Amino acid sequence: MANQCKRHSVSDPLSKDLVECLRESMQRELKFETPYVFVVFGASGDLAKKKIYPTLWWLFRDNLLPVNIKFVGYARSDLTVCKLRESVEKFCKVRETERCAFDDFIKKCSYIQVIIPMIIGFHKKK
Repeated sequence: MANQCKRHSVSDPLSKDLVECLRESMQRELKFETPYVFVVFGASGDLAKKKIYPTLWWLFRDNLLPVNIKFVGYARSDLTVCKLRESVEKFCKVRETERCAFDDFIKKCSYIQVIIPMIIGFHKKK
């Protein structure tokens, strides 16, 4: 008889044992007190909205990221953090019990709009 395993969604929280094992191994390798900045280039695009931000949320939710981390979205679109939240929240699959933690995650996010003349000016300076 075939072995039937329950398939989990990637949005499901990891087991406590697995999270603890991952956290311990990461703490040996990383300094969790050190400040980190994670930059998301193309933050207004589909890849960021559907994959990158949800993955960052799940890692944040499971305490697998350094405490002193900030997320900086960078793209050409005219966005605010509030609009960014609206666009990624449904893909993050936030449970009702996780609302406060998701608010904390969003507080760590910022957004910078790149303006095309800035890029052109940058190339001319070279």
